[in-house]
Amino acid sequence: MTSRTRPLAPSRLLSNNVPAAKTANPRTPADPPAVPDAKTTCSPPTAPSEAVTLLSTLGYMLETDTINRNLITKVLTSVANMAGLTNQAANVIYAVIQLLPPALDIGIQLEFMTSALAEISKKAEAAERAAEESKLTVMSFVEQQGICRAPTHPQTTTESTIQRSKTTQPHPNLPQDQKLPPDAIERCKFRAASVYVQPSEQHRHRIEMLDNQALLDRAAATFELAWAAVKDTDFVRSLGLRNQPKPRFVSAKHLPNGTVLYQLSHRKYALFLSQAPIARAFEQNFGFDITFRGQQAEILLEGFPLKYDPCGQTLISTLENSFQMQPGSILSCSWAKPISARTPGQKRAAVRVVLRSQDDADDLIARPGAELDNSKFIFRRLEEDPIRCLRCQKFGHKSTDCRSPQDICRQCGGKHRSSACDSPGTTRCANCGSDEHASWFRKCPEFEKARIKFNKRRPENRRPFFDHTRAFESAEPIKDTPESSSKRTLPSDSKSTEQHQNSMHGHTPEIGLVDDDTQGPTA
Repeated sequence: MTSRTRPLAPSRLLSNNVPAAKTANPRTPADPPAVPDAKTTCSPPTAPSEAVTLLSTLGYMLETDTINRNLITKVLTSVANMAGLTNQAANVIYAVIQLLPPALDIGIQLEFMTSALAEISKKAEAAERAAEESKLTVMSFVEQQGICRAPTHPQTTTESTIQRSKTTQPHPNLPQDQKLPPDAIERCKFRAASVYVQPSEQHRHRIEMLDNQALLDRAAATFELAWAAVKDTDFVRSLGLRNQPKPRFVSAKHLPNGTVLYQLSHRKYALFLSQAPIARAFEQNFGFDITFRGQQAEILLEGFPLKYDPCGQTLISTLENSFQMQPGSILSCSWAKPISARTPGQKRAAVRVVLRSQDDADDLIARPGAELDNSKFIFRRLEEDPIRCLRCQKFGHKSTDCRSPQDICRQCGGKHRSSACDSPGTTRCANCGSDEHASWFRKCPEFEKARIKFNKRRPENRRPFFDHTRAFESAEPIKDTPESSSKRTLPSDSKSTEQHQNSMHGHTPEIGLVDDDTQGPTA
Protein backbone atom coordinates (compact mmCIF):
# COMPACT_ATOMS: atom_id res chain seq x y z
CA MET A 1 0.00 0.00 0.00
CA THR A 2 2.87 2.25 0.84
CA SER A 3 4.56 1.66 -2.49
CA ARG A 4 1.34 2.52 -4.30
CA THR A 5 0.49 5.68 -2.38
CA ARG A 6 3.88 7.37 -2.49
CA PRO A 7 3.94 8.00 -6.23
CA LEU A 8 0.59 9.80 -5.95
CA ALA A 9 2.04 12.72 -4.03
CA PRO A 10 4.34 13.85 -6.84
CA SER A 11 1.55 13.52 -9.37
CA ARG A 12 -0.78 15.63 -7.25
CA LEU A 13 1.96 18.13 -6.76
CA LEU A 14 2.51 18.24 -10.46
CA SER A 15 -1.16 18.76 -11.15
CA ASN A 16 -1.26 21.55 -8.59
CA ASN A 17 1.57 23.25 -10.45
CA VAL A 18 -0.47 23.62 -13.69
CA PRO A 19 -2.62 26.56 -12.58
CA ALA A 20 0.47 28.28 -11.35
CA ALA A 21 1.94 28.08 -14.85
CA LYS A 22 -1.22 29.66 -16.29
CA THR A 23 -1.12 32.43 -13.74
CA ALA A 24 2.40 33.23 -14.76
CA ASN A 25 1.21 33.78 -18.39
CA PRO A 26 -2.32 35.21 -18.09
CA ARG A 27 -4.67 35.40 -21.11
CA THR A 28 -5.41 38.85 -22.53
CA PRO A 29 -8.78 40.21 -21.37
CA ALA A 30 -11.56 40.66 -23.90
CA ASP A 31 -11.83 44.42 -23.33
CA PRO A 32 -9.51 46.03 -24.24
CA PRO A 33 -8.72 43.81 -27.21
CA ALA A 34 -5.66 41.60 -27.30
CA VAL A 35 -2.37 43.04 -28.45
CA PRO A 36 -1.60 41.64 -31.88
CA ASP A 37 1.18 39.11 -31.99
CA ALA A 38 4.36 40.81 -32.97
CA LYS A 39 5.15 37.97 -35.29
CA THR A 40 1.81 38.37 -37.15
CA THR A 41 2.22 40.34 -40.37
CA CYS A 42 -0.55 41.89 -42.47
CA SER A 43 -0.78 44.43 -45.24
CA PRO A 44 -2.30 47.85 -44.52
CA PRO A 45 -5.90 47.97 -45.82
CA THR A 46 -6.54 49.96 -48.98
CA ALA A 47 -10.34 49.73 -49.01
CA PRO A 48 -13.14 49.96 -46.42
CA SER A 49 -13.92 46.25 -46.80
CA GLU A 50 -10.28 45.34 -46.07
CA ALA A 51 -10.29 47.60 -43.02
CA VAL A 52 -13.41 45.90 -41.65
CA THR A 53 -11.83 42.47 -42.19
CA LEU A 54 -8.62 43.44 -40.39
CA LEU A 55 -10.34 45.06 -37.41
CA SER A 56 -12.75 42.15 -37.00
CA THR A 57 -9.83 39.67 -37.16
CA LEU A 58 -8.03 41.57 -34.40
CA GLY A 59 -11.19 41.65 -32.30
CA TYR A 60 -11.89 45.37 -32.43
CA MET A 61 -15.29 44.96 -34.09
CA LEU A 62 -17.62 42.51 -35.79
CA GLU A 63 -18.07 42.42 -39.54
CA THR A 64 -21.78 43.03 -39.00
CA ASP A 65 -21.26 46.19 -36.94
CA THR A 66 -22.63 49.46 -38.32
CA ILE A 67 -19.82 51.85 -39.12
CA ASN A 68 -20.58 55.14 -37.41
CA ARG A 69 -19.03 57.73 -35.15
CA ASN A 70 -19.47 55.66 -31.97
CA LEU A 71 -17.79 52.59 -33.45
CA ILE A 72 -14.77 54.55 -34.68
CA THR A 73 -14.45 56.24 -31.28
CA LYS A 74 -14.59 52.87 -29.49
CA VAL A 75 -11.91 51.35 -31.75
CA LEU A 76 -9.56 54.29 -31.30
CA THR A 77 -10.10 54.25 -27.52
CA SER A 78 -9.21 50.55 -27.43
CA VAL A 79 -6.05 51.21 -29.43
CA ALA A 80 -5.07 54.07 -27.11
CA ASN A 81 -5.40 51.72 -24.10
CA MET A 82 -3.19 49.01 -25.60
CA ALA A 83 -0.35 47.86 -23.39
CA GLY A 84 3.03 49.10 -24.50
CA LEU A 85 1.69 52.14 -26.34
CA THR A 86 3.62 55.29 -25.52
CA ASN A 87 1.87 58.12 -23.73
CA GLN A 88 2.45 60.47 -26.66
CA ALA A 89 0.88 58.07 -29.15
CA ALA A 90 -2.11 57.56 -26.86
CA ASN A 91 -2.60 61.33 -26.54
CA VAL A 92 -2.48 61.69 -30.33
CA ILE A 93 -5.19 59.06 -30.69
CA TYR A 94 -7.34 60.81 -28.08
CA ALA A 95 -6.85 64.08 -29.97
CA VAL A 96 -8.09 62.40 -33.15
CA ILE A 97 -11.12 61.15 -31.23
CA GLN A 98 -11.96 64.75 -30.30
CA LEU A 99 -11.75 65.79 -33.97
CA LEU A 100 -14.02 63.03 -35.19
CA PRO A 101 -17.43 64.61 -34.47
CA PRO A 102 -16.86 67.89 -36.37
CA ALA A 103 -15.03 66.04 -39.14
CA LEU A 104 -17.85 63.56 -39.61
CA ASP A 105 -20.43 66.35 -39.45
CA ILE A 106 -18.59 68.23 -42.19
CA GLY A 107 -18.45 65.07 -44.25
CA ILE A 108 -22.16 64.53 -43.84
CA GLN A 109 -22.85 68.14 -44.72
CA LEU A 110 -20.62 67.94 -47.79
CA GLU A 111 -22.36 64.76 -48.88
CA PHE A 112 -25.74 66.40 -48.34
CA MET A 113 -24.68 69.51 -50.26
CA THR A 114 -23.33 67.40 -53.12
CA SER A 115 -26.58 65.47 -53.32
CA ALA A 116 -28.59 68.70 -53.11
CA LEU A 117 -26.55 70.34 -55.87
CA ALA A 118 -26.96 67.28 -58.07
CA GLU A 119 -30.71 67.35 -57.47
CA ILE A 120 -30.87 71.08 -58.19
CA SER A 121 -28.88 70.56 -61.38
CA LYS A 122 -31.28 67.82 -62.49
CA LYS A 123 -34.30 69.99 -61.74
CA ALA A 124 -32.76 72.98 -63.53
CA GLU A 125 -32.00 70.89 -66.58
CA ALA A 126 -35.50 69.40 -66.51
CA ALA A 127 -37.01 72.88 -66.19
CA GLU A 128 -34.91 74.12 -69.09
CA ARG A 129 -36.02 71.20 -71.22
CA ALA A 130 -39.64 71.80 -70.23
CA ALA A 131 -39.30 75.48 -71.12
CA GLU A 132 -37.81 74.49 -74.47
CA GLU A 133 -40.68 72.07 -75.09
CA SER A 134 -43.27 74.67 -74.05
CA LYS A 135 -41.77 77.32 -76.28
CA LEU A 136 -41.76 75.03 -79.28
CA THR A 137 -45.28 73.82 -78.49
CA VAL A 138 -46.60 77.38 -78.42
CA MET A 139 -44.73 78.26 -81.61
CA SER A 140 -46.08 75.22 -83.43
CA PHE A 141 -49.59 75.80 -82.11
CA VAL A 142 -49.56 79.47 -83.11
CA GLU A 143 -48.13 78.63 -86.52
CA GLN A 144 -50.89 76.11 -87.14
CA GLN A 145 -53.51 78.70 -86.21
CA GLY A 146 -51.97 81.19 -88.62
CA ILE A 147 -51.96 78.66 -91.45
CA CYS A 148 -55.55 77.60 -90.78
CA ARG A 149 -56.94 81.13 -90.57
CA ALA A 150 -54.94 82.88 -93.26
CA PRO A 151 -56.76 83.26 -96.62
CA THR A 152 -55.70 80.59 -99.09
CA HIS A 153 -57.22 82.14 -102.23
CA PRO A 154 -55.87 85.23 -104.02
CA GLN A 155 -58.05 88.31 -103.99
CA THR A 156 -59.14 89.93 -107.19
CA THR A 157 -58.24 93.57 -107.59
CA THR A 158 -61.55 95.41 -107.47
CA GLU A 159 -62.34 99.04 -106.86
CA SER A 160 -63.12 98.35 -103.21
CA THR A 161 -59.90 96.44 -102.80
CA ILE A 162 -57.85 99.24 -104.29
CA GLN A 163 -59.58 101.82 -102.12
CA ARG A 164 -58.93 99.78 -98.98
CA SER A 165 -55.31 99.34 -99.99
CA LYS A 166 -54.85 103.07 -100.14
CA THR A 167 -56.18 103.52 -96.62
CA THR A 168 -54.15 100.70 -95.09
CA GLN A 169 -50.62 101.64 -96.11
CA PRO A 170 -48.09 101.84 -93.27
CA HIS A 171 -46.50 105.06 -92.16
CA PRO A 172 -44.00 106.26 -94.82
CA ASN A 173 -41.17 106.58 -92.30
CA LEU A 174 -41.32 102.86 -91.48
CA PRO A 175 -39.44 100.19 -93.42
CA GLN A 176 -41.49 98.27 -95.93
CA ASP A 177 -40.91 94.96 -94.19
CA GLN A 178 -43.33 96.18 -91.51
CA LYS A 179 -46.10 94.97 -93.83
CA LEU A 180 -46.61 91.48 -92.53
CA PRO A 181 -48.03 88.62 -94.58
CA PRO A 182 -51.50 87.34 -93.64
CA ASP A 183 -50.28 84.24 -91.79
CA ALA A 184 -47.92 86.37 -89.67
CA ILE A 185 -50.78 88.74 -88.80
CA GLU A 186 -52.95 85.82 -87.73
CA ARG A 187 -50.15 84.55 -85.49
CA CYS A 188 -49.87 87.99 -83.88
CA LYS A 189 -53.61 88.05 -83.26
CA PHE A 190 -53.56 84.55 -81.82
CA ARG A 191 -50.75 85.44 -79.44
CA ALA A 192 -52.53 88.63 -78.38
CA ALA A 193 -55.72 86.67 -77.57
CA SER A 194 -53.85 84.14 -75.41
CA VAL A 195 -53.33 84.20 -71.64
CA TYR A 196 -51.23 81.92 -69.43
CA VAL A 197 -51.94 80.35 -66.05
CA GLN A 198 -48.88 79.02 -64.20
CA PRO A 199 -49.57 76.70 -61.23
CA SER A 200 -47.26 76.39 -58.26
CA GLU A 201 -45.24 73.20 -57.93
CA GLN A 202 -47.52 72.11 -55.11
CA HIS A 203 -50.66 72.26 -57.28
CA ARG A 204 -49.16 71.50 -60.68
CA HIS A 205 -50.09 67.81 -60.62
CA ARG A 206 -53.69 68.56 -59.65
CA ILE A 207 -54.13 70.99 -62.52
CA GLU A 208 -52.52 68.56 -64.96
CA MET A 209 -55.25 66.07 -64.02
CA LEU A 210 -57.94 68.42 -65.40
CA ASP A 211 -59.02 67.90 -69.00
CA ASN A 212 -59.61 70.79 -71.41
CA GLN A 213 -63.33 71.12 -70.67
CA ALA A 214 -62.71 71.19 -66.93
CA LEU A 215 -60.10 73.91 -67.45
CA LEU A 216 -62.52 75.95 -69.57
CA ASP A 217 -65.31 75.61 -67.02
CA ARG A 218 -62.99 76.61 -64.19
CA ALA A 219 -61.75 79.67 -66.10
CA ALA A 220 -65.30 80.84 -66.86
CA ALA A 221 -66.40 80.39 -63.25
CA THR A 222 -63.25 82.11 -61.99
CA PHE A 223 -63.91 85.16 -64.15
CA GLU A 224 -67.40 85.51 -62.67
CA LEU A 225 -65.91 85.56 -59.18
CA ALA A 226 -63.09 87.90 -60.20
CA TRP A 227 -65.52 90.34 -61.80
CA ALA A 228 -67.65 90.36 -58.65
CA ALA A 229 -64.52 91.30 -56.70
CA VAL A 230 -63.56 94.30 -58.88
CA LYS A 231 -66.82 95.57 -60.39
CA ASP A 232 -67.24 98.36 -57.82
CA THR A 233 -63.59 99.48 -57.82
CA ASP A 234 -61.98 102.59 -59.28
CA PHE A 235 -60.24 100.33 -61.77
CA VAL A 236 -63.53 99.35 -63.45
CA ARG A 237 -64.88 102.90 -63.25
CA SER A 238 -61.73 104.21 -64.95
CA LEU A 239 -62.51 101.91 -67.90
CA GLY A 240 -66.03 103.28 -68.19
CA LEU A 241 -67.55 99.80 -68.00
CA ARG A 242 -71.25 99.84 -67.21
CA ASN A 243 -71.96 96.15 -67.89
CA GLN A 244 -70.09 92.97 -67.12
CA PRO A 245 -67.77 91.88 -69.95
CA LYS A 246 -68.51 88.50 -71.50
CA PRO A 247 -65.17 86.91 -72.38
CA ARG A 248 -65.34 83.51 -74.02
CA PHE A 249 -62.60 81.00 -73.31
CA VAL A 250 -62.27 79.14 -76.61
CA SER A 251 -59.62 76.53 -75.81
CA ALA A 252 -57.19 75.37 -73.14
CA LYS A 253 -53.88 73.59 -73.64
CA HIS A 254 -51.44 72.02 -71.19
CA LEU A 255 -47.82 73.00 -71.89
CA PRO A 256 -44.83 70.78 -70.96
CA ASN A 257 -43.67 73.14 -68.21
CA GLY A 258 -47.04 72.86 -66.43
CA THR A 259 -48.45 76.18 -67.66
CA VAL A 260 -51.96 76.27 -69.13
CA LEU A 261 -52.50 78.31 -72.31
CA TYR A 262 -56.01 79.76 -72.64
CA GLN A 263 -57.26 81.10 -75.96
CA LEU A 264 -59.96 83.78 -75.75
CA SER A 265 -62.42 84.90 -78.39
CA HIS A 266 -60.77 88.32 -78.81
CA ARG A 267 -57.60 90.18 -77.96
CA LYS A 268 -59.59 92.80 -76.02
CA TYR A 269 -60.60 90.19 -73.43
CA ALA A 270 -57.03 89.00 -73.01
CA LEU A 271 -56.00 92.64 -72.57
CA PHE A 272 -58.69 93.21 -69.96
CA LEU A 273 -57.77 90.07 -68.01
CA SER A 274 -54.10 91.07 -68.14
CA GLN A 275 -54.73 94.26 -66.17
CA ALA A 276 -53.30 93.80 -62.67
CA PRO A 277 -56.51 94.24 -60.58
CA ILE A 278 -58.60 91.69 -62.49
CA ALA A 279 -55.57 89.39 -62.88
CA ARG A 280 -55.02 89.31 -59.12
CA ALA A 281 -58.70 88.65 -58.51
CA PHE A 282 -58.51 85.81 -61.04
CA GLU A 283 -55.56 84.31 -59.13
CA GLN A 284 -57.38 84.47 -55.80
CA ASN A 285 -60.53 82.76 -57.12
CA PHE A 286 -59.06 80.06 -59.37
CA GLY A 287 -59.13 77.48 -56.59
CA PHE A 288 -55.47 76.47 -56.87
CA ASP A 289 -52.25 78.32 -56.11
CA ILE A 290 -51.49 79.92 -59.49
CA THR A 291 -49.91 82.96 -61.10
CA PHE A 292 -52.09 84.51 -63.79
CA ARG A 293 -49.43 85.69 -66.23
CA GLY A 294 -51.86 87.32 -68.64
CA GLN A 295 -50.51 87.83 -72.14
CA GLN A 296 -46.98 87.39 -70.74
CA ALA A 297 -45.07 90.10 -72.56
CA GLU A 298 -41.27 89.98 -72.21
CA ILE A 299 -39.17 93.05 -72.96
CA LEU A 300 -35.56 94.09 -72.41
CA LEU A 301 -34.45 97.07 -70.35
CA GLU A 302 -31.04 97.95 -71.78
CA GLY A 303 -28.28 99.83 -69.99
CA PHE A 304 -29.09 98.91 -66.39
CA PRO A 305 -26.14 99.62 -64.01
CA LEU A 306 -24.55 96.49 -62.59
CA LYS A 307 -24.28 98.00 -59.12
CA TYR A 308 -28.05 97.64 -58.69
CA ASP A 309 -29.88 94.38 -58.17
CA PRO A 310 -32.84 94.01 -60.56
CA CYS A 311 -34.10 90.74 -59.08
CA GLY A 312 -35.85 92.18 -56.03
CA GLN A 313 -39.04 94.18 -55.68
CA THR A 314 -37.25 97.54 -55.79
CA LEU A 315 -36.91 97.78 -59.58
CA ILE A 316 -40.44 96.46 -60.12
CA SER A 317 -41.89 99.11 -57.81
CA THR A 318 -39.72 101.82 -59.37
CA LEU A 319 -40.91 101.03 -62.89
CA GLU A 320 -44.56 100.73 -61.86
CA ASN A 321 -44.44 104.04 -59.98
CA SER A 322 -42.42 105.87 -62.64
CA PHE A 323 -44.82 104.91 -65.42
CA GLN A 324 -47.97 104.99 -63.25
CA MET A 325 -48.85 101.37 -63.84
CA GLN A 326 -51.12 99.37 -61.58
CA PRO A 327 -49.24 97.52 -58.80
CA GLY A 328 -48.71 93.96 -59.97
CA SER A 329 -48.46 94.85 -63.67
CA ILE A 330 -44.86 93.62 -63.75
CA LEU A 331 -44.37 89.96 -62.90
CA SER A 332 -40.59 89.81 -62.61
CA CYS A 333 -37.24 91.41 -63.41
CA SER A 334 -33.99 89.49 -63.86
CA TRP A 335 -30.65 89.74 -65.63
CA ALA A 336 -31.05 88.79 -69.28
CA LYS A 337 -27.70 86.94 -69.33
CA PRO A 338 -25.85 84.96 -66.67
CA ILE A 339 -23.26 86.87 -64.67
CA SER A 340 -20.57 84.50 -65.96
CA ALA A 341 -21.16 85.81 -69.49
CA ARG A 342 -20.10 89.38 -68.67
CA THR A 343 -16.92 90.89 -70.03
CA PRO A 344 -14.19 92.38 -67.79
CA GLY A 345 -14.92 96.01 -66.95
CA GLN A 346 -18.58 95.82 -67.98
CA LYS A 347 -20.69 98.36 -66.07
CA ARG A 348 -24.16 97.92 -67.58
CA ALA A 349 -26.27 95.01 -68.75
CA ALA A 350 -29.75 94.18 -70.01
CA VAL A 351 -32.62 93.24 -67.70
CA ARG A 352 -35.48 90.97 -68.73
CA VAL A 353 -38.81 92.50 -67.68
CA VAL A 354 -41.94 90.31 -67.80
CA LEU A 355 -45.32 92.09 -67.80
CA ARG A 356 -48.84 90.71 -67.79
CA SER A 357 -50.15 93.05 -70.51
CA GLN A 358 -48.80 93.49 -74.04
CA ASP A 359 -50.19 97.03 -74.10
CA ASP A 360 -48.23 97.95 -70.96
CA ALA A 361 -45.12 96.52 -72.60
CA ASP A 362 -45.76 98.49 -75.80
CA ASP A 363 -46.19 101.70 -73.78
CA LEU A 364 -42.76 101.19 -72.21
CA ILE A 365 -41.20 100.51 -75.62
CA ALA A 366 -42.77 103.64 -77.11
CA ARG A 367 -41.49 106.12 -74.54
CA PRO A 368 -38.11 107.08 -73.04
CA GLY A 369 -36.91 104.85 -70.25
CA ALA A 370 -36.81 105.63 -66.57
CA GLU A 371 -33.92 107.76 -65.37
CA LEU A 372 -31.57 106.26 -62.81
CA ASP A 373 -27.98 107.12 -62.03
CA ASN A 374 -28.15 110.06 -64.50
CA SER A 375 -28.93 107.79 -67.43
CA LYS A 376 -32.04 106.75 -69.28
CA PHE A 377 -32.99 103.23 -70.13
CA ILE A 378 -34.20 101.91 -73.45
CA PHE A 379 -36.93 99.30 -73.68
CA ARG A 380 -37.35 96.95 -76.62
CA ARG A 381 -39.41 93.89 -77.39
CA LEU A 382 -37.60 90.63 -76.75
CA GLU A 383 -37.35 88.70 -79.99
CA GLU A 384 -37.72 84.95 -80.00
CA ASP A 385 -34.55 82.98 -80.65
CA PRO A 386 -34.34 79.91 -82.85
CA ILE A 387 -34.69 76.65 -80.97
CA ARG A 388 -31.36 75.20 -79.80
CA CYS A 389 -31.28 71.52 -78.86
CA LEU A 390 -30.18 71.05 -75.27
CA ARG A 391 -28.68 67.67 -76.13
CA CYS A 392 -26.49 68.24 -79.21
CA GLN A 393 -26.56 72.10 -79.11
CA LYS A 394 -27.56 72.31 -82.80
CA PHE A 395 -30.31 74.66 -83.98
CA GLY A 396 -33.69 73.83 -85.45
CA HIS A 397 -34.96 70.96 -83.29
CA LYS A 398 -35.76 70.14 -79.68
CA SER A 399 -33.97 67.65 -77.46
CA THR A 400 -36.78 65.08 -77.54
CA ASP A 401 -36.42 64.90 -81.34
CA CYS A 402 -32.62 64.84 -81.30
CA ARG A 403 -30.99 61.99 -83.20
CA SER A 404 -27.52 62.52 -81.80
CA PRO A 405 -26.23 59.46 -79.90
CA GLN A 406 -24.11 61.64 -77.61
CA ASP A 407 -24.82 64.52 -75.22
CA ILE A 408 -22.75 67.63 -75.91
CA CYS A 409 -21.94 70.17 -73.21
CA ARG A 410 -23.11 73.69 -74.01
CA GLN A 411 -20.16 75.22 -72.12
CA CYS A 412 -17.04 73.23 -73.00
CA GLY A 413 -18.28 71.26 -76.01
CA GLY A 414 -17.34 67.95 -74.37
CA LYS A 415 -19.21 64.70 -74.81
CA HIS A 416 -21.22 64.83 -71.60
CA ARG A 417 -24.36 66.41 -70.22
CA SER A 418 -24.13 70.12 -69.54
CA SER A 419 -25.11 69.56 -65.90
CA ALA A 420 -22.20 67.14 -65.45
CA CYS A 421 -19.50 69.46 -66.82
CA ASP A 422 -16.26 69.22 -64.84
CA SER A 423 -14.53 72.01 -66.80
CA PRO A 424 -16.66 75.11 -66.19
CA GLY A 425 -13.73 77.39 -67.01
CA THR A 426 -13.31 75.90 -70.49
CA THR A 427 -15.30 77.35 -73.40
CA ARG A 428 -15.76 75.77 -76.78
CA CYS A 429 -18.66 76.23 -79.16
CA ALA A 430 -20.14 72.95 -80.38
CA ASN A 431 -21.53 74.70 -83.48
CA CYS A 432 -18.68 76.76 -84.93
CA GLY A 433 -15.77 75.16 -83.03
CA SER A 434 -14.50 78.44 -81.58
CA ASP A 435 -12.63 78.45 -78.28
CA GLU A 436 -13.64 82.08 -77.70
CA HIS A 437 -17.25 81.44 -76.70
CA ALA A 438 -19.69 78.74 -75.57
CA SER A 439 -22.51 77.21 -77.62
CA TRP A 440 -25.10 79.60 -76.18
CA PHE A 441 -23.25 82.76 -77.30
CA ARG A 442 -25.65 85.01 -79.23
CA LYS A 443 -22.94 86.45 -81.48
CA CYS A 444 -21.84 83.06 -82.73
CA PRO A 445 -21.88 83.04 -86.56
CA GLU A 446 -23.93 79.84 -86.55
CA PHE A 447 -26.48 81.46 -84.27
CA GLU A 448 -26.70 84.45 -86.60
CA LYS A 449 -27.38 82.13 -89.54
CA ALA A 450 -30.06 80.29 -87.59
CA ARG A 451 -31.69 83.57 -86.52
CA ILE A 452 -31.82 84.90 -90.09
CA LYS A 453 -33.44 81.67 -91.22
CA PHE A 454 -35.90 81.79 -88.33
CA ASN A 455 -36.88 85.42 -88.98
CA LYS A 456 -37.55 84.68 -92.65
CA ARG A 457 -39.99 82.00 -91.60
CA ARG A 458 -41.44 84.16 -88.80
CA PRO A 459 -41.25 87.78 -90.07
CA GLU A 460 -43.39 89.06 -87.18
CA ASN A 461 -40.46 88.30 -84.87
CA ARG A 462 -38.80 91.57 -85.95
CA ARG A 463 -41.77 93.86 -85.26
CA PRO A 464 -40.96 96.55 -82.66
CA PHE A 465 -44.27 96.23 -80.76
CA PHE A 466 -46.43 93.34 -79.67
CA ASP A 467 -49.38 95.04 -81.35
CA HIS A 468 -48.55 94.56 -85.03
CA THR A 469 -50.64 97.65 -85.94
CA ARG A 470 -48.52 99.97 -83.82
CA ALA A 471 -45.49 101.86 -85.09
CA PHE A 472 -42.93 104.43 -84.02
CA GLU A 473 -43.21 108.09 -85.06
CA SER A 474 -46.92 107.79 -85.75
CA ALA A 475 -50.00 108.25 -83.62
CA GLU A 476 -51.96 106.26 -86.19
CA PRO A 477 -51.37 102.51 -85.96
CA ILE A 478 -50.35 100.49 -88.96
CA LYS A 479 -53.28 98.82 -90.65
CA ASP A 480 -53.48 95.20 -91.58
CA THR A 481 -52.45 94.22 -95.07
CA PRO A 482 -55.24 94.11 -97.69
CA GLU A 483 -55.49 90.36 -97.37
CA SER A 484 -56.51 90.50 -93.72
CA SER A 485 -59.87 91.47 -92.30
CA SER A 486 -60.40 95.18 -91.58
CA LYS A 487 -63.39 94.66 -89.32
CA ARG A 488 -62.67 95.42 -85.68
CA THR A 489 -64.51 96.66 -82.57
CA LEU A 490 -61.51 98.24 -80.94
CA PRO A 491 -61.54 102.04 -80.58
CA SER A 492 -61.51 103.90 -83.87
CA ASP A 493 -58.28 105.31 -85.24
CA SER A 494 -59.52 108.86 -84.72
CA LYS A 495 -59.26 108.31 -80.97
CA SER A 496 -55.89 106.64 -81.01
CA THR A 497 -53.95 109.84 -80.31
CA GLU A 498 -56.02 110.66 -77.24
CA GLN A 499 -55.84 107.08 -75.99
CA HIS A 500 -52.08 106.98 -76.45
CA GLN A 501 -51.73 110.19 -74.45
CA ASN A 502 -53.94 108.78 -71.70
CA SER A 503 -51.91 105.59 -71.56
CA MET A 504 -48.75 107.65 -71.22
CA HIS A 505 -50.23 109.07 -67.99
CA GLY A 506 -51.11 105.68 -66.60
CA HIS A 507 -54.75 105.55 -67.79
CA THR A 508 -55.95 102.45 -69.55
CA PRO A 509 -57.55 103.26 -72.93
CA GLU A 510 -61.23 102.53 -73.27
CA ILE A 511 -61.85 98.99 -74.45
CA GLY A 512 -64.97 97.82 -76.23
CA LEU A 513 -65.83 94.72 -74.22
CA VAL A 514 -69.13 93.82 -75.84
CA ASP A 515 -68.95 90.23 -77.03
CA ASP A 516 -69.24 89.85 -80.78
CA ASP A 517 -68.80 86.29 -81.98
CA THR A 518 -69.16 87.34 -85.60
CA GLN A 519 -65.58 88.56 -85.61
CA GLY A 520 -64.05 85.19 -85.07
CA PRO A 521 -61.87 84.13 -82.19
CA THR A 522 -58.84 86.28 -82.98
CA ALA A 523 -60.21 89.25 -84.89
